Amino acid sequence: NMGLSATLNKGVNLSSGEYISLLASDDYWELNKIEILVNEFQKLGDEYGVVSGDAKFVDKNGKNTKKAKDGKTYRSFLHHAIAGIAGFDLATDFGRYETFITDNYVPAMSTVIRKSALFDAGLYDEEHITEDWSFWFKISKLYKFHYVDRSLANYRIHDANTVTIMSDRLTLDLLEILIRERPFCYENGFSDLWDMRYYGLVLSLLKKKKIKSFLKHFSWKEAGKFV
Repeated sequence: NMGLSATLNKGVNLSSGEYISLLASDDYWELNKIEILVNEFQKLGDEYGVVSGDAKFVDKNGKNTKKAKDGKTYRSFLHHAIAGIAGFDLATDFGRYETFITDNYVPAMSTVIRKSALFDAGLYDEEHITEDWSFWFKISKLYKFHYVDRSLANYRIHDANTVTIMSDRLTLDLLEILIRERPFCYENGFSDLWDMRYYGLVLSLLKKKKIKSFLKHFSWKEAGKFV
């Protein structure tokens, strides 16, 4: 009962290898995932901290399925997520800090992370439930990501997915992460992206009639940003 992030950090601290790869209990890897990604890592320089493939959507029975977004359907985690990031180019944009402002598109179950980079980024934040998203923000300031164009894991879609049953809590958690990241965004030319994402989330709370949460995160001094 330590909580997910604390458990992950304990596991990382107990590990003895050079690389770390994590897996949620309801997802599963392709058999050659680790071999493929570690081989890719060994071709790269020390500036790379994360290597990732994609993840196929599967249903509760392990059969391939699709997920809809903006009138289209997608068979994989990554392509479903980046569909909402305007102008995203996998060859040049994968793992760039500013792209994470819009969405959490890296499938954590499809990654291998250099353990030393994990420590450099400060491990997983134990106060957040979107620990992977928070971590991508931190590590992308320090290291590059490398994408392997293969589905190397399977992401199970079912009614008990955290993103389904905890959507409002996830929104509030992301708002807290964005507040933490605001100084970096404003100092590095990402203020417009930050404003669009942050105030869009705050407005979504208002539309859901989450008034207390709305008032907690909305500044009337910046009301003009909603116009």
